[in-house]
Amino acid sequence: MITAQGRGQVEDIGIVLHNCSIKADKDLQPYPQIKTFLGRPWYSYSQTIVMECFLDKLIDPEGWLPNNDKKSLYTLYHVEYANRGPGANTTGRVKWPGYHIAKNSEEIKHFTIENFINGSQWLPSVGVPFVGGFIN
Repeated sequence: MITAQGRGQVEDIGIVLHNCSIKADKDLQPYPQIKTFLGRPWYSYSQTIVMECFLDKLIDPEGWLPNNDKKSLYTLYHVEYANRGPGANTTGRVKWPGYHIAKNSEEIKHFTIENFINGSQWLPSVGVPFVGGFIN
């Protein structure tokens, strides 16, 4: 499991994975039968965005794993956008009401570093390199 985000109510918080590489550790590579998922909802209003990332073959084709509360599948917000790699094919992904495949950057521009956490306001002062917008 890569993420497990939880929000008990609608808030402007969540997990955003942007331009990262998700690959198996060398200790996991000999065991391709072990299923790995991008995430699961932790609470009813889970919000997780995976965009412009490299997803290796370890990612299960369903992509996401449900929790025990089936109602959360209607209230969560999980989005994928412009990912690449052998695990990025969304054809076999879950069909939950709260899961989305963004068709263009406009749909998820709110989740860039600049818009989601006001990155240009404070990241330079701590020396963290970043790109405020989309990579491609």
